[in-house]
Amino acid sequence: MLKEKLKLRWAILCSGTSTDQKSNNISLFGITDQLNIKREFFNSLPENKKGYKIVPIKFELVTLWDKGSIENEIKFIAEVSFNDSNNKEVSKMTKELIIPSGMLRNRFVVNINALGIQKEGDYSFNIKALDPKSKGLTETYSTPLTVTLKD
Repeated sequence: MLKEKLKLRWAILCSGTSTDQKSNNISLFGITDQLNIKREFFNSLPENKKGYKIVPIKFELVTLWDKGSIENEIKFIAEVSFNDSNNKEVSKMTKELIIPSGMLRNRFVVNINALGIQKEGDYSFNIKALDPKSKGLTETYSTPLTVTLKD
């Protein structure tokens, strides 16, 4: 049932957002698909148990979900994983989201304070919606992030 209704229309990685309280319009700042890190700084960062350097950086991943109708509330579990260039999961978070009745679409923002980076390459934020009743996958989406190390 959820699979036929819920759609992830877009997901954008940016450095910040601002929502106008009167109009509910959102402004996205510093939209990015590439992260340049100074090699010297990168080499000085601590590693976690998995061998990834913990890069302190603030990003927001903004998503727009559409449920296809203003009728009925939809509850689902959003799963966002950050994957390295070998498609290996670096980190993951899940959160139950709700689009209430009377609303067709809703935006959700994921705040990111650090990323696990092992080397240069093409990383991605993979987004899934799971039906909380069946735990079945209903929607997937991927937003890229290219990481380069600069001298």
